[in-house]
This record gives sequence, C-alpha cells and structure tokens, in this order.
Amino acid sequence: GHPRSDDPAQPCKATSLPGGDRGLAHASDQVRDQFLAGLTPGADLDMRGVSFTPNLLNRLLNAVCDPHRNNRPHLGHVDFRRASFSKGVKFYNTLFSGSADFSQTSFSGETDFNRTLFSGFAQFIKASFSGSTSFNGTSFSWGADFAKASFSKYASFTGASFLKNTFFTDVSFSGDIHFNKASFSGDANFNRTLFSRDSNFAETSFS
Repeated sequence: GHPRSDDPAQPCKATSLPGGDRGLAHASDQVRDQFLAGLTPGADLDMRGVSFTPNLLNRLLNAVCDPHRNNRPHLGHVDFRRASFSKGVKFYNTLFSGSADFSQTSFSGETDFNRTLFSGFAQFIKASFSGSTSFNGTSFSWGADFAKASFSKYASFTGASFLKNTFFTDVSFSGDIHFNKASFSGDANFNRTLFSRDSNFAETSFS
C-alpha cells in the first residue's frame, strides 16, 4: 500500500521514467505524452534533476487534477531535489498529500505556491528563489524546512499557516519579506536568518 502521508520518514515507490533522473525532460514527445497520460491524482513522483519549463509543469499538474477535490492538482509523495524551474513556477492551489522535497531546487522567475496545501513534511533546503516568491495562504501541516534557502527578491508568506515545527535557519532574504498574518503553531526557528531589507511580521501569531 501507499506510505502514510503523516509519516515523512516512509519511503515511496515513485513514478519516474526509464533512462535516469532526467528522463522526463529528455524523453521524446511520445514517451512524455504517454507518461503524463498515465498519471492519476495523488501520484507519487520522482522528478530529481528534471528541468521544467512552465508548459511542462502545467501539463504535469493538469494530469493530476482531482475531480473529487474541485479539480485541484493533487500529488502524493514527490521528490523534486535538484530540479530546476525556468521562467516562472505556478503550483497555485496544489495539494501535496505526502512528503514534498524541493531541496537544492532552483526557481527562476516568479514562483507561486499560493493556497498550496502540504499535508506531509515539506523541504526546501538550499533551494534558490531568483524571482519574486509567494506562499500566501499556504498551509504546512506536518512541518517545513527552508534551511539555507535563498530568496533573491520579494518573498511573501502572508496568511500562511505552519502547524508543526518550521525551520528558516540560515536563510537569506535579499528582498522585502512578509510574514504578516502568518501563524506558527510549532517551534519557529529563525537562527542566523539574514533579512537584508524590510521584514513584516504584523499580526503574525506564534503559539
């Protein structure tokens, strides 16, 4: 059976293409089409090292839209370590029902994780965000780790909810950062976090 989404330590048997980590990016159109056509909502994915264009990401998310959840994109356990997203990223309103690992992933262009739900542990360790980045209204149900991530421009976590322990250790915010109206229910670690410009924690709650 599938690993429990509330246990981030569980391994997953994820879907990937033959030919190594970069299979999806370098597959022929026919193979890529067949792969995407075979995906179902809640799919576990191994996308390590894949280079995503906005079109490829949109096609992937469209393939996992869940009719039982108002056609919300629905992914299970996903591994995007060392992947790269070019010219804008839109995971708006996506549901990750398992663990999500974006460690060492590079996001160029505008990045949109607004209203995304992470049901499992979310990792963005050493991720780099080159454009403006937003996690507005995003829910992190099982903890999040952004340790050593870098945000080069404006970043916003307005109204985001962090329900377990959260780590922003050694993070670099080079642009303005907004945490206004965010809520932290577990421990919030901002040790050695660098705020180079304005930071807004208005109406942020820590409990």
